[in-house]
Formats: sequence, structure tokens, C-alpha cells
Amino acid sequence: EGPGFFPMPKDWKQRLAGSDQVWPHITNLIVYAPFRRQGVARILCEAADEIVRRWGEPEIRLTCMRNNKGARALYESQGFSLTPDSAADMGSELLEYQKVLQDSS
Repeated sequence: EGPGFFPMPKDWKQRLAGSDQVWPHITNLIVYAPFRRQGVARILCEAADEIVRRWGEPEIRLTCMRNNKGARALYESQGFSLTPDSAADMGSELLEYQKVLQDSS
């Protein structure tokens, strides 16, 4: 799919057959310090969106530390919002975000 992206196996949904919650998930989006605040994370989020659209999936999720205000602001500016469960659980250090992808066709 491109540098830094790992293609999902074609049978990834079948591998998770026992789960009723299956969605693509961004993990560990980290930008090397000298390159922060230059739009790199935004570009990576946009690329992930496009890849997930090509997979035909309607939604993408990620987790973020509650105290990472910069990352939270980035994700919210990219259209991510807290999942209902995460918004209700104010005790967790991890927050889960979701983004419903608009049909690009």
C-alpha cells in the first residue's frame, strides 16, 4: 500500500470471525520529533482513510492517550470523534476514536 503501510490479508475478517466488532484500526501513529508540526500526521491519516475506503470499509478507529492533547486535536480535526463507549468512560487513560468514512465514489 505504500511506505509504512501494511496490507491487510484478504481474509482478515474471517480471521476475526468470533468478534462482532471488526473495523480497521490505526495503531501507533508516531512522527519523528524533527518532523512534527509539518503536516506529516495529517497526510498519514488521509492515506489511511484512502486505503480503508479501497478496502470497502465504512469506518476507521484508533486509540489515543487521554493526556495527549496534540494528537487528540489532530484526530478531531481529521473528523474522528470519541466512540460512545469511550466518551462515557471517563476513568480510562485510553480513548477510542472513530471516523465514518464518506463514500468517495
